[in-house]
Formats: sequence, C-alpha cells, structure tokens
Amino acid sequence: MKDPGTAPPSRPWYREPMVWLVIAIPFAAVIGGLVTLGLAIRGGDALVTTAEPDTGTAR
Repeated sequence: MKDPGTAPPSRPWYREPMVWLVIAIPFAAVIGGLVTLGLAIRGGDALVTTAEPDTGTAR
C-alpha cells in the first residue's frame, strides 16, 4: 500500500506539453516576423511614373 503523503514522481521539463506550447507560440511569431521582414526588404514597391486618372474614387 502506498503512503498517502508521497507525491508521484515528477517528469522532466521537456516531457511536459505545456512547456512546448509556451515555447512554440513565441518562436512561431518570431519566425513569422522574420519572414515578413525578408519579404518587405526583397520586394520593394515600384514607383508609379504615369499620371493615371482617378476613376472609381469617392469625391
């Protein structure tokens, strides 16, 4: 019979699923930010050089 005062053996931190959730969400945000930054740097907007009429705009 077990002693009611003893706690069950604890698992290592890397076996806890909540730890990986806490690590993965900020890591995914950082990766997404770096991808967005890379796209912004590589794909610069082209300048509009022709004067086109403003059709379809509210006045």
